[in-house]
Amino acid sequence: GESIVIEDYSHSIDTRDIYLWDTVTGQKTDLLGGDQTRYYQYLMSPDRRLILTYNYGLWEKYLGNSPSKPVTNESGRLWDAKTGKMLAVLPADNRAVVTAVFSPNGKYAGTINCDLNKQYSYSLWEAETSREICSAAIEEPGGKSNGVYSSPMTLNFSPDNKMVLFCTSNRRIEIRRAETGLVVTTLEIPGDEKHLFDAVFLKDGSGVITGSTDGIRRWDLKTGEQLYHLDPGPGEDGQKKPYFSSFNLSSDDKRIVGIYALPSQPAVHYGRLWDAQTGQLITDLARPDNATKTMNDAITNAIFTPDGQKIIASFGVMLQIGTVVKILNANDGKKILQFDAIDEVGKLILSPDSKRLLIIASNIGQNASLWSTDTGQQLDQFFSQEGILSAEFSQDGSRICAGSTQGTLRIWRVFPTGQKLIDYARCVVPRQLTAEERDTFGLNT
Repeated sequence: GESIVIEDYSHSIDTRDIYLWDTVTGQKTDLLGGDQTRYYQYLMSPDRRLILTYNYGLWEKYLGNSPSKPVTNESGRLWDAKTGKMLAVLPADNRAVVTAVFSPNGKYAGTINCDLNKQYSYSLWEAETSREICSAAIEEPGGKSNGVYSSPMTLNFSPDNKMVLFCTSNRRIEIRRAETGLVVTTLEIPGDEKHLFDAVFLKDGSGVITGSTDGIRRWDLKTGEQLYHLDPGPGEDGQKKPYFSSFNLSSDDKRIVGIYALPSQPAVHYGRLWDAQTGQLITDLARPDNATKTMNDAITNAIFTPDGQKIIASFGVMLQIGTVVKILNANDGKKILQFDAIDEVGKLILSPDSKRLLIIASNIGQNASLWSTDTGQQLDQFFSQEGILSAEFSQDGSRICAGSTQGTLRIWRVFPTGQKLIDYARCVVPRQLTAEERDTFGLNT
């Protein structure tokens, strides 16, 4: 974790520079593309060796938000993440890359493209050589149902890097072999109004989980057979049925959390926990009838810990504005810990070792707090006057990198114990700390 990629919005609202920075010295090391090129999105490979940049602005232009500078046909470029050197240009055949993903080993890349006639397609690439392995049209560009967009942007690689799935319509998933591009199977969601919003491989490679507004389904990868269909539950009296908006699968493939809403209250979300192997309902994490009685029973966010044993969830009233964070047992949904004194929880970010949780205030707040997932105690508080837009832990968990809407980036050190913090303070300030400095390091609490 010695280098990071930063986007610079200082030129205009619709152009970005992308830089490489050294996180140890804070020095800017390179500007990708020099002074003449502007990019709209970037993606770093999991092994941190490659960066893929692309002109997302061409797609925005079709939606009526035309960039101030012409978009070139060279919609995708691959870079060496360490040196900033350009390695390859994706084919310039009037297709813009809308979104992209790398395989877990960084060998392959998948892209969703859009041409000058607003026709969508997907492509599978050999990353370092930019060789296009296969490409196919996307029949429908997506749609909207109950406020949830189905998307042609759904693409994922299997954990073993051997297969890739693409959403080819509102109701269809195509699975191909990554090495050859040959079709393995096609998954067809039944019905006419079932808007697909996500699909992921099971870690053991035996199947695929798909999420659509009407349900979450498990599919057998060899036969293409649907094994079960998870329902969000009955609707209100005389009203339409609830609809799903997202789901999370635990890393051990054992549990699924589905988030759903009622058509009459689209901003208030609820959650259910299922056994991912059998499709059996385990418990309701938040139910509509409870949400009308208290202010903290609607669910706003839910993530699994990497070992799949716990669920970290925020609860509140409106989507994205939680007020309580709980750690739940993933086996039965029962509460293990609750974090108190939290206002308007926006984002939950877990450290690589799962021992610390960073909570960012909603609505791009100025505060972020760090909590112990073992004790439920607050460990630290971070402040940025510009507002904290997003944040991420370094791979070793020793730093937190936070970005703001004003184009600034802050890097905070994270100390596992108070003594480690004191030792660091003594190294950088070899004298008695002032009262103000003790407050800064949190040593007076």
